[in-house]
Amino acid sequence: MKKLGFFIIALAMLVVMTGFVAAERNDPATPEIQGISTATSVQAQGTVTETDSLAWTLAANMTPGMGNQMAVGIGAPLTDSKVQYTTGYNDAVSAVSGQTTFAKTMAVSTGNKIADQSNVAAHTDLQFIAIDTGRATRSEDLLVDGVANATSTSEAILCPFASAASAVIPPYCNIVQAGSSIDTTLTSTVTNANDRFVGTDSAAPVALNYNIASKGITLSDGTSSPMIGSASAYLKVHIQEARNSSTTKSEDLVYSETSTASGLINSFSKGFAYQGGFNLI
Repeated sequence: MKKLGFFIIALAMLVVMTGFVAAERNDPATPEIQGISTATSVQAQGTVTETDSLAWTLAANMTPGMGNQMAVGIGAPLTDSKVQYTTGYNDAVSAVSGQTTFAKTMAVSTGNKIADQSNVAAHTDLQFIAIDTGRATRSEDLLVDGVANATSTSEAILCPFASAASAVIPPYCNIVQAGSSIDTTLTSTVTNANDRFVGTDSAAPVALNYNIASKGITLSDGTSSPMIGSASAYLKVHIQEARNSSTTKSEDLVYSETSTASGLINSFSKGFAYQGGFNLI
């Protein structure tokens, strides 16, 4: 069958941002921890919607020589040795007048995590074929925002050699956000979003990872079609760092990246990986 019009193939290769070296540290968990996990699976012809929203702030007073002093309020002011993190996650799916297969798992843990674990993790798989004037839209965002005054390296990192390199972890104010959106009449799209910022050993860096992979679908009659519509993904980073215990800003780094494709899309794939800390892995 002849294909009239234009044909777009969008392939954005993985971007790994391990070059961003920031003296971030983990924020230790509160004494009582919580876990939230959900699993959703839908196969339907008609309308399918999903809405997810998370806002979580964690603060600690890391007074040198006093251990993890948790009696500190969230919000301003940023007192001496205070560390505070905020993470946010939002997802909105609307599939109208079509055949929809939707599966999602969501996990939130407020406990301390090591390098291969996450505090927030979301995996989503959406397949949609429009009927008549049907349409599916989705937007997803994940954010980590960390601020801290100078804290003792020996209080934050288990490795006994860390303090020899630097006695303190300097003040910082860092924010990272990533996400994607689609507007389509036919697609198979998978996304993964996760972050980590809670832990007792800051040898494991703060991390945010995001990936999207969109493509077409093989129809029931055996024919294949590319994705029809548009897809985009973005990353925004703002790093502000001091040196030693000074509150004078020594580094200001701003980075943003956006990729988009529209029309008939054979493949749209993009990935982001952010790490910030005393050491990167």
